[in-house]
Parts: sequence; C-alpha cells; structure tokens
Amino acid sequence: MKIILFAGFKQSGKTTALTSLARYLIAHGKKVGSIKRAGKGDIEMPRKDSWLHLQSGANPVALFSRDIILIHERASKNSLEQIMLYFKKKKLDYLLVEGFYSEFTMKSGVVTVVCAKDEKELEELLNLHRDASVITGRYASSGVKEYHGIPVLSLYSQIDRIAKVISER
Repeated sequence: MKIILFAGFKQSGKTTALTSLARYLIAHGKKVGSIKRAGKGDIEMPRKDSWLHLQSGANPVALFSRDIILIHERASKNSLEQIMLYFKKKKLDYLLVEGFYSEFTMKSGVVTVVCAKDEKELEELLNLHRDASVITGRYASSGVKEYHGIPVLSLYSQIDRIAKVISER
C-alpha cells in the first residue's frame, strides 16, 4: 500500500487534490482509501441519531445505510495504528492522507504532494516537506512548470502526470 501525504495550508487545494487523484486512480482500477485529520478535533453531528448513540457512551457505534457504513469510535492512544492496520487488511493500492504531518513526514515510503496558493507558502511547505514529489494546488496555475526540481502540475489538466509521478516513487 503506497501512502500519499497531501500537505498544505488552509484553502491550498489539499482536499481537491486528494479527491481528484482518488477519482483518477479508482477509474484506472486501483483500490484507494483515505484518511483525514479533523483540524479542530470535533466531528459532531448534533441531533443525529448516530451521534446520540455515541454520546450515550456506546463505543463504537456503526451507522448502516444501503450504500455506506459509518463507524464512530472514540480515539485512543493507538488509534492511528489501528486505522493503518484496518487499511492494510483492505489490501489497498493507495492510502491518501490529509493531515497527520508529524506522523507521516519523512517516513520511509511516503510520497508527499505539496499544495500551495503562492510561492511564499510553497517555500514554507518545502522547508517542512523536503522530500516532496509533486507541487499542485492554486500555485500550479502560475505557469511555473518546475520548482527546485519538483514538477508543478495542474490537477485539472495534468492529473495523469501526477498519478504517474506518484506511482513511480
């Protein structure tokens, strides 16, 4: 399972990049999962029955519909490890990650996609993510093709190239 980390500041295009790549990879026969850290730590759905079940103390709580299974579970010290084991059991080709920078940055085998709005943001991100493989997000519309040897690729017209770079890392 190849892990792809999407790094960037707020409104830089991380979610758009992740979901665009997920759709592309799935359309090309790959098994894809994703994980996102909730920034503020709250994932509340007030007045929804499944949330009320969790608030009652039940843990975990599963919500089933015809098309989706949603599991609410209180986090523990090893929650990320449990999630990673779950994804490995699913035999995914790719795990797309948004957030969890300290857990995945510089980890062996993780491919980093940097999403930036402008050059100032890009410089700051590249200081943190020195092993970035692709640059995209709003900065990709600047016309720059490469930045410090890293390809700058558009989500809209070059998603195939983004997927190729990632698959070759």
